[in-house]
Amino acid sequence: MNAELGRLLAFLKTRTTPDDLGTPAQLKRWLVAQEFLGEEALVTDDDWHRVRRLRAALVSLISAPATADERTCATIAAATKVAPLQVVVGQGGGLQLAAAGDNVDGVLARLVVAAPHAVLTGEVERFKACKACGWTFFDTTGNHTRHRCHLSSSGTPIKAKPHRDSKR
Repeated sequence: MNAELGRLLAFLKTRTTPDDLGTPAQLKRWLVAQEFLGEEALVTDDDWHRVRRLRAALVSLISAPATADERTCATIAAATKVAPLQVVVGQGGGLQLAAAGDNVDGVLARLVVAAPHAVLTGEVERFKACKACGWTFFDTTGNHTRHRCHLSSSGTPIKAKPHRDSKR
């Protein structure tokens, strides 16, 4: 997994209880910590809402890629409409889509640009939402069959309950 996909995964993993991006101030702290933005950057309430909507849309898409609803598609389209994107010549002369900008729009662009790369490399199939808790994870198994984020936190209790019930 390349660095941009790692950052996309880190972004998707902020969907926790309580929410890691629960306020505009928390969003700014996270964006600065991830080196998306500098300390002097401004994060507005509108930015916060757009970032959270994009995160929800991407998690929805990962959870059920074959059934992307209109709202999910519209949210991703809206994020890319304002995202400063450009085509650049990459290594070996190939064309690549790249993000520009040092504000929240630029951050949205960087997150969205990582997604098509994951599709092209096949890594998108490894991005999954845990069937037990909904948390996003990267499936590192050889056959891509993992369905839970951590067996110790969500898989084991789910498997243990039927076993306990059968012993009663």
